[in-house]
Amino acid sequence: MGENLACRLLTQRGFVVLERNVHSRFGEIDVIGEKDGILHFCEVRLRSSLDFGAPEETVTGKKLMRLKKTILCYFQNHGYRNWQFDIIAIFLEKKSEKMTPKITWYKNLPLE
Repeated sequence: MGENLACRLLTQRGFVVLERNVHSRFGEIDVIGEKDGILHFCEVRLRSSLDFGAPEETVTGKKLMRLKKTILCYFQNHGYRNWQFDIIAIFLEKKSEKMTPKITWYKNLPLE
């Protein structure tokens, strides 16, 4: 569900979604989108409760290291291009009987 919402957001903002769930031996990239010649490697985090923190807070240093290695593997297979790393954090707020997504997009984050 989170990845579907993220892809819809990217498409609405003029991105082309190139791939989803790209795997390497190090980990997975949720969504790869492209706009203006720049690849966006997007980590998507979805939560319906803040009991254990906000969605973006669940991206640990260890996860970032695995993502960096996975991105490097992607370039080995597809060639290097301009790129950036983004987190798309989605919190499902309960309003009345309906769950409404609140989306925060963190763009061009360092992978360190």
